[in-house]
Amino acid sequence: NRGAAIALSPDGALLAICTDADKFGKALEVKVWKVADATEVKSMTFPSAIPGNRRPTGLQFTSDGKRLTLVIRDEAKGFDAVSWDLADWMERKWDCKSKFGHVFFSHSGDTLYECSNDAGEITVRDLKTDKTRAVVMKLSMKRNDRVTPNEKTYVATEGGSFFRDLLLVDLGTGKTENLGFDNGINRLQFTSDGKYILCAYTNAKSKMAESKIVEIATGKEVWKAPGAPVFAFSPGGVFVARMEKSGVH
Repeated sequence: NRGAAIALSPDGALLAICTDADKFGKALEVKVWKVADATEVKSMTFPSAIPGNRRPTGLQFTSDGKRLTLVIRDEAKGFDAVSWDLADWMERKWDCKSKFGHVFFSHSGDTLYECSNDAGEITVRDLKTDKTRAVVMKLSMKRNDRVTPNEKTYVATEGGSFFRDLLLVDLGTGKTENLGFDNGINRLQFTSDGKYILCAYTNAKSKMAESKIVEIATGKEVWKAPGAPVFAFSPGGVFVARMEKSGVH
């Protein structure tokens, strides 16, 4: 599905999927299941005023396993950010100011990053206090970019001379470091300790889609598989889920 996103809870007990509710894209549907017996826990629907106009750009359980977060891209208005408390499914929403950049939650779910290429900055919103601060960015921010779990480094997915490397940007100093990769990155996720990245990418040489897990400090590849399906890394880094035509594995 063109607009699918999946997420695993830290303990691997819950699986969440956001996708079109029907083939016409009249609404997005979020469903949460227990992995052990495929029992449905919760279902939420987000209607779209214009069919096919909404898609999920971020779905994740927070690192403490207490909340589920979702970011929706609406081509007509920009972004919506939503968070649910798993204990009672109480919902919180934020109307993001960034219209032509991208938006994502931190690993903890306590911070919202609103990236605006027009303004050349990131609005960092503390969701506990609703206070914001601006971070100037001198590069073009892309929808697959993320921030490391400690929230000190912005990881740009289109760095390097051919826009195929990971570029690490210190959010405090603006200092950059090129993490050689030489592939077209489609999606990435971190383990909660920030030691590993799960990447889906297009191999620059073979032009084939691949997925792999890389240790950031050493660049060592610890897992690799053909294809770049929709995937989820549990925040603890213990479980990986892949969504394919045959189902979720």
